[in-house]
Amino acid sequence: MVARPSVPIAALMALVLVVLGTAVPARAQMPATDPVVVGDPKAPIEVEIYIQATCSACRSLFTTLYDDGRDDGAARSLDGPLRAGAYRITVHPVYYRPVDLWADMLARCSTDYAETMWRVLQVQNALVGGMVHPRKGAAFEKRIVLQPTDLTIKMLRALTVPDLIGDKRFDACIGDKALAKILYDQSEARRAEMAIEATPVLMLGEARYEGSMEAMRAMWVALGID
Repeated sequence: MVARPSVPIAALMALVLVVLGTAVPARAQMPATDPVVVGDPKAPIEVEIYIQATCSACRSLFTTLYDDGRDDGAARSLDGPLRAGAYRITVHPVYYRPVDLWADMLARCSTDYAETMWRVLQVQNALVGGMVHPRKGAAFEKRIVLQPTDLTIKMLRALTVPDLIGDKRFDACIGDKALAKILYDQSEARRAEMAIEATPVLMLGEARYEGSMEAMRAMWVALGID
């Protein structure tokens, strides 16, 4: 596997201060900008996934890996082994559309990253429908210049408030350009280094699997699930 780059968070935040001319809150007040780990951090198997909130194949993969016990009867659900500590998921978000970025920001600001992403993935078609988005390769400013529409805000708020995030924190998070800049730059650097051209991608050790079915088959084999 390609070695992970060391991201200079402090340097990025200093750059944002200069560019935006606004105060950046203390690091302790910001949600974590590191890759998110779902499951037991000490689990023996690490699975890395590259996903976006508006990708149907990403929804299939993520909801197989995590469903918080909603589908315990499914023969090939991988949520049970995740909750039992058999493996952990390191999530690397990819932002091809503004909604991908907003969803990741809200998930990080919320009390439960995995649950927030699970809910957003269930309604991804409604969030994307009818919106025109700059595609990959567009400058950061072009990607986030579009503010969430009233309908998008209403849907995201209904999915997360009040049980996962409060109203005031929701509003502060969705409009936090400094956080958006940091997350976007990190994601783009990681995507370029790992040559991610489509999602989802799953890394299991040094093996790479592209597409939800290939990724799920690899996990079933790794965990001994027939």
